[in-house]
Amino acid sequence: MRPAAAAASPGLPRERTSLAWSRTALALLTNGALLLVRDPLGTPAGALLGAVALVLAAGTALVARRRVQLLQLGVRPPAAEGEVLVLGLSVGVLSVAVGAAVLLR
Repeated sequence: MRPAAAAASPGLPRERTSLAWSRTALALLTNGALLLVRDPLGTPAGALLGAVALVLAAGTALVARRRVQLLQLGVRPPAAEGEVLVLGLSVGVLSVAVGAAVLLR
């Protein structure tokens, strides 16, 4: 983006941040629901992984709401707070677990 365009619309970074968090929560919600409905494993493990994804989606939405509220107040949240790191690691572990479960099926 050109510097002049960025200066003309100071709210765009906040909007992009909000949309990124929303997309992440929606992706987790969708994948969790698909794991529950279509259960590719055919075992209780598939349902468990789907439930974990739904819980992570809810957690992501809550963290997103708090961080967006901070941005709206003009406070810049820290780049890697504990809750963000925990969510990121949890999503990574969930992704590896689902991938391994599907490949080992």
